[in-house]
Amino acid sequence: ASERGAAAAAAAALNAVASQGLPAESWAAELAEAEAAAEAWERRTMATEAECRRLRERVVALELQSAKQWRTLASQRDRLESERSSGLAEMQGKAAIALRQKAAATA
Repeated sequence: ASERGAAAAAAAALNAVASQGLPAESWAAELAEAEAAAEAWERRTMATEAECRRLRERVVALELQSAKQWRTLASQRDRLESERSSGLAEMQGKAAIALRQKAAATA
């Protein structure tokens, strides 16, 4: 596809030069310039696509890490709520025993 684009650019440059009646050296220089520009564009495109792939892979890795952290956080929250509930029941039980012991001691 890029070769086709370079060929099209070269043909366009040749047509432009030929229509102006410029000497062969001039159109050869125009052609070389157009080919160099096409090659530079292709290199930039390939580098941009590689960087895009790298960034997409990084996004996927970060999304996986984020999901794992959310699962860990939810698990810790559930564990803490469970411990708080069981701790509250234990404290209420101890308070009831202490009240009964105090009531028995005063009676």
